[in-house]
Amino acid sequence: MNIPGRRIAAAAMVVLTLSATGCGGESDAVQQDPTIDLNALDVGGYRHEPKDFAPPDRSLGGRAFEAERLGAAVPLMSEIDAGLDYNLAESVHVFLSPGEGHNSPMSTWLSTDGFADDAKGFIAGFATSAQSDQDYGISYGASDSVLLFDSEQAASSAAAALAQRGWSSVNDIPPRVEPVHSAAHPTAISSWLPDSQVLASWYATGKFVIVALAESEESRSVNLSDRDLLQTLTDKTITLTSERLRSFTPTPRDQLTTVPFDPDGMLRISLPRPDGDSYTNLPGVYTPAAFLHLENDPERAKSRYDKFGVDRVAANGGRIYRARDMQAAKQLRDDLVMNRFTRPVESPIGLPTARCRRYRGPVNASTQFYCYVAFDRYVVMTWGLQLADAQQRVSAQYSILARSK
Repeated sequence: MNIPGRRIAAAAMVVLTLSATGCGGESDAVQQDPTIDLNALDVGGYRHEPKDFAPPDRSLGGRAFEAERLGAAVPLMSEIDAGLDYNLAESVHVFLSPGEGHNSPMSTWLSTDGFADDAKGFIAGFATSAQSDQDYGISYGASDSVLLFDSEQAASSAAAALAQRGWSSVNDIPPRVEPVHSAAHPTAISSWLPDSQVLASWYATGKFVIVALAESEESRSVNLSDRDLLQTLTDKTITLTSERLRSFTPTPRDQLTTVPFDPDGMLRISLPRPDGDSYTNLPGVYTPAAFLHLENDPERAKSRYDKFGVDRVAANGGRIYRARDMQAAKQLRDDLVMNRFTRPVESPIGLPTARCRRYRGPVNASTQFYCYVAFDRYVVMTWGLQLADAQQRVSAQYSILARSK
């Protein structure tokens, strides 16, 4: 059942988060920036003026924003098990259906055939994943997928149906599956693949279905069984997630199209994703608690958020961190830039305050170029396969921010 390369698909984007895990210095005072001639910036074909955000489909948009809000209630995997301290940020996503090109464990190990029939009343979901080491081959890992439904009955029925659907096949060969009983959560439906050392549990609580999955590639590679560890991980995932979900109040389904999609105006001032851009998450604005799932090193990121007063992060054609004030924004920019696996490259034409870097590290990834700039209390991070693209994106994003004042 184990497929080498399940983790390979996201290599192009993993460096995006790795590039922001270093630590840097802190200046004592805000230096006066040079005057920037916005008309002289090379923005390529990117939009460079602010524009009010409106999703093309308000129903899908409302569901997506509900999923992003749900992310703040989902615990980090490191809170469930301290050993799970390497976030798989490329596998974290909001989803409106499981077949959206995601590579999370739920979407790879488990069958998504017939999801629409199995999950009637489904609104949206949020999935997070982590493992014990950056090297998958010597790791154990776990994921937590939370699915929101429009009623408790729908959630209960979906948990049973999804568990019955079970595991995906490889080359049309069904895996060897064994049932498992959870003493901690007797109503959970659990099973595992002894040949692949993967265990999954489906658990309904209120309007939610928690799909907890744990795997041990390390045990599988040395032909050992570690079912107790996997059972413990899924039990702890269900326990802590259930507790956190008690504080989350779902938006009634008939109100999802009327909720404000950009209450802080962060998407209005964000660079839109160009057509054809590769990504797994929809554009959105996250609280720090939710966006920590999208950081490879959440402990380091939380320290950074606290230090510089980050209270919102917008994800679209780049990232925008909103810091405490102008001084904190410049310090955050410098902190994000510093990383021992990156090297400085030239700044964009006409934007000397931007810092651009090229990744030269151990991860084989296509995304190598990153640019950062601060404006007012905002810090921008952009990336590209080519340096010119990362430069044009950061220039366009700077122009949007400056023209929004």
